[in-house]
Amino acid sequence: MAMSEAVDISDALAIEMRLRIVHLLHGAVLCVKCLTLALNSPQPTVSRHLSILRKSGVVNCKRKGMRSYYSLDFNGHYGKLKRKLVTAYHNELTENEPYKSDRKTLINMSSECEADCTLPKMNK
Repeated sequence: MAMSEAVDISDALAIEMRLRIVHLLHGAVLCVKCLTLALNSPQPTVSRHLSILRKSGVVNCKRKGMRSYYSLDFNGHYGKLKRKLVTAYHNELTENEPYKSDRKTLINMSSECEADCTLPKMNK
């Protein structure tokens, strides 16, 4: 991975919607439907941001049938950097809005998520 890819990681995390997605994926595996509902955002918007996160290597995607499931990706040359950045953002933002509400919404609407989604544990 070239240094420009480290910049791609930072750029991917520089937009609030992507930070919100990463925050929801911390400790979770989620489909686009769950993310769309939790973020109260249109599916094309969420998908576009997921695509950028995937291309930067922050998120990976696994297909199962017609569904795509997303999780954080701490593998690769910059795996430690990705883990440190994502964990730092998560720890710092977890009690702030809209991040706190996003996770609460996700937990509350868990019955609407796909069976293969793994929800994060709710903080405190």
